[in-house]
Amino acid sequence: MKLRKVEKREYYKYSSLKISSCKTYPLSIIEEFQKGDIYEGDGAVLLWHYCGFAYIAGNVSEEFLDAVYTDFIIAELSRRFILFTDDEFIINYLSSKPGIETEKRYEFEHDMKSGTEIVREAVERNPDIKIVPITAENIDNIKGRIIPAFSWDSNAAFLEKGLGYVAVDGSRVAAVAFSSAVSSEEIDIGVETDSDYRNRGLAAGVAGKMCEAILELGKKPIWACSTKNEASAKTAERIGFTKVREKTVIRKK
Repeated sequence: MKLRKVEKREYYKYSSLKISSCKTYPLSIIEEFQKGDIYEGDGAVLLWHYCGFAYIAGNVSEEFLDAVYTDFIIAELSRRFILFTDDEFIINYLSSKPGIETEKRYEFEHDMKSGTEIVREAVERNPDIKIVPITAENIDNIKGRIIPAFSWDSNAAFLEKGLGYVAVDGSRVAAVAFSSAVSSEEIDIGVETDSDYRNRGLAAGVAGKMCEAILELGKKPIWACSTKNEASAKTAERIGFTKVREKTVIRKK
């Protein structure tokens, strides 16, 4: 089976797809907040976000999964391909294939309360640090792996449709929290802290500021991380998130 790449003008047709969890990334594509690709075949749909995160919805067959495995998971592609799912059929079928590895990822839900206290604590603990919005003037100072460039195709796109905050020490960015994925209802938070500034509560400070901003927009803050990333899980819990489920990650070994 060869999956059909869907034209952007057809994306709206997929807005009613049933996505069991972590729906922010696939919806960010469908609603055209962020770039990504949609493929369909045999009653199932593959949604592949710009950052490389991928999701499957619909009635999934072995033939569909064979196409995903051959043409995406183990293929040489221009960007990474990491599949997230909690569907046991998908997990069991793909994990039996050669060259595949799996791991687990926590998903959290927020208590929908303001992060003002956490932000204040971070500022009081670090009087040399300021927490400010990400702007055109400071975005190029953000370095690391989980930064806006991780999930947005350009600074312009991020500044137009995303939001974020940085903890700055002069012109140096000590920590960043930003909208890694945006939908009409939710915003997934990405966080990175410079190694020289860790263990100072800055990740919680900028992430707490993000939660404030997201709630002010009338949207829901979203957080997820690898089960191996204890620091991220602790930060999430500190700013009002609770672990609610685990999802399986499937990727090329």
